[in-house]
Amino acid sequence: MNSNTNLSQEVYPQTKINNFKPLKINRQVGGIKKLHEFKTPYFNVQFFNKGDIEISFYWLFVFIVGAVILSFFFVVSNRALNVSEDRSVIEFSRNFNAFLISMLQSQNSEKALFFDQKIDFRCNPSFCEYLINDKGTPFEDKVIFAPKSISGSVVVLAKSFDVPFRVANIIYLFSSSKKYYLVSDNNFTVEFPEKISYEFIDVNSLGRMTDFDDVKFVFLNTQIPSLPESSRKHEIFGILVSGNNVEFYVKEKGSVYFKKVSNSIILPFDDLNLVLGAVVSDDADLFSNQLSSLVKRVNTVSLIYLNRVKSFSSNNCVGHYADAERLLQKYVDESGKFSQNKFMHLPKDELVGLNNNIIRDSCPEVF
Repeated sequence: MNSNTNLSQEVYPQTKINNFKPLKINRQVGGIKKLHEFKTPYFNVQFFNKGDIEISFYWLFVFIVGAVILSFFFVVSNRALNVSEDRSVIEFSRNFNAFLISMLQSQNSEKALFFDQKIDFRCNPSFCEYLINDKGTPFEDKVIFAPKSISGSVVVLAKSFDVPFRVANIIYLFSSSKKYYLVSDNNFTVEFPEKISYEFIDVNSLGRMTDFDDVKFVFLNTQIPSLPESSRKHEIFGILVSGNNVEFYVKEKGSVYFKKVSNSIILPFDDLNLVLGAVVSDDADLFSNQLSSLVKRVNTVSLIYLNRVKSFSSNNCVGHYADAERLLQKYVDESGKFSQNKFMHLPKDELVGLNNNIIRDSCPEVF
């Protein structure tokens, strides 16, 4: 064994294992680090001493634990954010539903609101719901006419629907930013909320329009013309009202022509409140579904009044109540066998006159 001042070598006996050459270990003594070196024909491997390995594993452990902790906090914060959003949606939905109920209890009221969440309205022929962040709530017994979606500044209108007795409050949701153009060559009265912008124009004026941002067209007893070239970049909804018939149209982007997207829908009652429902609605399924809901309410309320009249036993008014029974039975029959696209012939004027006679004779009124 040879020795130097700074280097000590130990040569171990030669051992042949799979043709490997002798294994040498070089160690530096007197230094802070001790380097071990293994040399073979195929390998030259260096590594630090045990203390260095422990330090390396320590930092590796720190990195792994840190990554796990960061991942944990990321998952927890993400879940907390989702929970917070869900709570916000639930609270907004609850408040919106409570507001609708309050509007159902007030007659002919109008309120301006601001919705910080987008509300989508979706219907099929048998079911309607409004969705907030894809979470749906059914209309239940509410009668609501609204566009496909609404947010921001909104005007909510509640109007009493009478035939002639009160059947329900109809709720209309208007976007404050939308302007309605009523295209007609004849006088036609539709009662809009005060805060909603609308304008009567004729077909010739329509051809000179240049601004088609956030508009809707209501064609009243007239042909539907094409729109100017400046309308091509907009999707625009429209309806055609001809007597008691309503048809839904849409002008797609890139086109200047309106395309019919629904069959003709017959209004079951002669009432401008239903025309207003068609004006505010973008979707034919929603409009048709809500008409059916109104008819069902007419049937339910008519049956209540019919049973009430049957319970009266005043001798002085027996004849009046017999007539009232006959008229109310027509209401029940007409609404009970109602099918889509059918106009209901209700004896409203006759019932009003009879009720006035009953009141005049100091008998309990029908409604």
